[in-house]
Amino acid sequence: MTGPDCLLWDGAGFDGSGALLTETIALREFPVVLFGASHVVVTLVRVLANLPCHVVWVDERDETFPPIDRLPPNVTMDASGIPEAAVDEAPANSYFLVMTHNHALDLALAERILRRSDFAYFGMIGSHTKKVQFQRRRWVE
Repeated sequence: MTGPDCLLWDGAGFDGSGALLTETIALREFPVVLFGASHVVVTLVRVLANLPCHVVWVDERDETFPPIDRLPPNVTMDASGIPEAAVDEAPANSYFLVMTHNHALDLALAERILRRSDFAYFGMIGSHTKKVQFQRRRWVE
């Protein structure tokens, strides 16, 4: 099957009709490269564990990762200390999520990802301070 995967719910839990509801979520086995290891990222990894994707979870601080035996089977850790390499090594049509603790690193990753031009998605979590720094670099309108 090459079509999108779907999440299925029993509609009885919503309106009592017993109807089956579906929602298209993504193509099968999509690649995700996730940068950072905050509590938000840890929660996101738990969500991604339930989707048909392979996650490369990147952070240069090895001590921030959970023990390897507690990782979901579709998640691989990358604590190589060279997060930029994960951008270059990602397959075409990857989904990139940048959520690190370091604004300078976020900017470097953003520049590298945007230069690729073959990504499926690029998202970044940020604060007002990060937005101002990026505006100074003409990244955000």
